[in-house]
Amino acid sequence: MGPPAGTRRHFPRRVGGRSPRTDRLGPFGRRFRAVHLIVGRGRLAGLWEFDVDAEKIVHQFFGEEDEALREAVAATEEFVRDDLGDARSFSLDSPKSRAPRLAALKA
Repeated sequence: MGPPAGTRRHFPRRVGGRSPRTDRLGPFGRRFRAVHLIVGRGRLAGLWEFDVDAEKIVHQFFGEEDEALREAVAATEEFVRDDLGDARSFSLDSPKSRAPRLAALKA
């Protein structure tokens, strides 16, 4: 039994071996599907990862930064550092496997 009529989403097919949905995220699209999103005002506003060694969130905003987004990142950073100790994207995520994503965000 499939989804109710009219609720199925249709995504573009792969074109030339590439998916138009994921390629829009640049270096994060195909390779880094397990990355934390920053959402502001109902839109994708950026990406972030937690650097365990520095105990800081490394982030990259798309477009213009504002005070509300910076405050949200700072509050999340404090929560992850003080209460969680780490923020994994999935169960097998580790600081070592996260290194390429951190490097891409820092670039």
